[in-house]
Amino acid sequence: MAQALRLLSVLICISFLIILCSCEQEHYITVVLAQDHPWETASGRRFWYTLVWNALDGEISKTHLSIGCRSVRVPVVAGQSVVFAAYPLGTGIPLGGSYLAIDKKETVSLTVEEGPLADMLLSLSKRWPAPVARVNTHRLVEYIEAVDPLGIGIDWNILAKSIVEGDFSSTQVRGLQSIELVLDGLPEGRWVCEHAGYPALFGYCENPVVIKELFPGLLRYVNMERDMELRLVVSEDAITGQPGGSYWHVVAIDPLFTLSDAAYQQMLELE
Repeated sequence: MAQALRLLSVLICISFLIILCSCEQEHYITVVLAQDHPWETASGRRFWYTLVWNALDGEISKTHLSIGCRSVRVPVVAGQSVVFAAYPLGTGIPLGGSYLAIDKKETVSLTVEEGPLADMLLSLSKRWPAPVARVNTHRLVEYIEAVDPLGIGIDWNILAKSIVEGDFSSTQVRGLQSIELVLDGLPEGRWVCEHAGYPALFGYCENPVVIKELFPGLLRYVNMERDMELRLVVSEDAITGQPGGSYWHVVAIDPLFTLSDAAYQQMLELE
């Protein structure tokens, strides 16, 4: 009987330690969407977002933010860098931010300037979670701001390599050469960019439209009047002047923009 009681006491202690360790590994913080998306401002409609972050043991966690929801409480792992990216309508340039173990505030504000960095770090974390969990993201943001305040004209390949190899420094944050793209035959109207750092385009009477300072990747614009989305694709070949390195095409706009006011209101009530 005494032996059984001792065994029970040991099991209770082990269970308590497991619970205690679990509590120490995770705690909750508040993630806030600190900026409105340019398309939200242009359309007068709120978006839904997909929030993504790196969790325990390299796992990538996701949660859905309903239309109009601008903040959420999420569990984070103690003792590591946690990177957040909130994708508008599930795709495109996200709002980004991060939380470090040394942070005293329990709130993380996501901005578009940190979005491209967050997107890169989360992609990197899928294969190399440990280096990402160790990086000082706040210092990294400072280095990037010194090179490109918009946070988009960065050589992410060099930066990612330095993070994985553990020799990260400010010298590894390098800007990319930009290109200029001429759009012939862009449909008329006002085109609003998904990144607030780029001004709107105006198509008029088939006059060529010039976009300056484009970097490798995908950049999108929308024309609310024509229910169109413009997609610009720039490859790394375009930076070196090789032919076929960039192109553009127009697709239908996201259905959220084409809903009637009544249908949009009904969607809000269902969320």
